[in-house]
Amino acid sequence: MAPDAGRMIPGRLAAAIEAIEAIDPGDTYNPAVPEALVASGLHRLCLPLETGGLGGGIVEAVDVLAALGAVSGSAALGFAMHTHVVRALVESDAWPAELRAWVEGLVVAEGALLNSAATEEGSGSPARGGLPSTVAIEAEDVFRLTGQKTWTTWLPALRAVLVTAVVQPMAPASRSAIRSTPVSQSAARSVPEGAGHEARSWPPTKRSRSPGARASWPVGSSAPSGMPAAA
Repeated sequence: MAPDAGRMIPGRLAAAIEAIEAIDPGDTYNPAVPEALVASGLHRLCLPLETGGLGGGIVEAVDVLAALGAVSGSAALGFAMHTHVVRALVESDAWPAELRAWVEGLVVAEGALLNSAATEEGSGSPARGGLPSTVAIEAEDVFRLTGQKTWTTWLPALRAVLVTAVVQPMAPASRSAIRSTPVSQSAARSVPEGAGHEARSWPPTKRSRSPGARASWPVGSSAPSGMPAAA
């Protein structure tokens, strides 16, 4: 924990809890809850002080999530997903510096909430070693991401998601790797199967709308890997 983190977090936590109690969401999703968490500044919990965060570590995250869970299980679950992704961003060396700074800027300057989109029909948790059926295929100067995820916690509130996909074609040495690719959403919403979903890529230079969930990002961009290699 950074020296000043202990002084910055309790007041923001108290403000968030007061707001959530006033909303009284129970255990169902209510968009006012993530809005309250962002308004309190807690979404910056696990970012370093020097980047505009609150400097919290694992101990502070556990304390905050326990306090939120005592008020609303739904709030704690959604915020846990954000906390996990943000802290992985901070601790992983796999993120390119420019991309890391861009995502940190989304959180600090724009109040972004993050999560990963990994769960697929028939696959279960990627932690058990299953490769995703979602694929990223190189096409001219971009990769095209195609696939369907069964759910992503707090999706309507998210500004950006990490989408697990298999890059094709892959070299034999990387065939069992899982990569997480950032996709900044222009409109987070549920759509019928096959209706398409529009997402903004990083860097935000191209758009794609096509069947399934698709997005494009430049081939030259590195896709950070915070996920363990599948067995």
